[in-house]
Amino acid sequence: LGSLEAMREAGRALELVRGVAPQREPEPRLLDAVESLLAELDADAHSPGAYARMGLRTLAIVGLAPRLSSCVSCGRSPEVGQASLFDPGRGGIVCRACGGGPIRLSGRARAWMMEGMLEGQGEVAPMEDDGSAPAAIGRADLSDVESALDAFVKRHVRS
Repeated sequence: LGSLEAMREAGRALELVRGVAPQREPEPRLLDAVESLLAELDADAHSPGAYARMGLRTLAIVGLAPRLSSCVSCGRSPEVGQASLFDPGRGGIVCRACGGGPIRLSGRARAWMMEGMLEGQGEVAPMEDDGSAPAAIGRADLSDVESALDAFVKRHVRS
């Protein structure tokens, strides 16, 4: 890893894996996730979203992924592309009728997070309506994703 920023991202990832990895039970998919992150950071030390992608994949692998497809309280699903309110303590998105959450996720950010979790479950991320690969998200959305992920990990992962 060629920069302090890349080493910081790798360190965050290893702390997450340490917090979720089953004791004395090998989980090859976690090793694959870490290897993928290290390769990505080695190729581009400033790879936006590398830690967030790896973190979402890791949470999905161990069955701790946040619920993003429907409200954790009532089960109502937001429209495709609709912004949602995320409550890390409750473990996912919460509709306004059920009280909402402190972190706003745009429809693009929520879809990006769901794609990362699908990768952790060994599934292929869905294509856009025109058959193209999903687009990357912007800086503001990525910041919201990282805030949601960090808050969720802080609440649900042992340190």
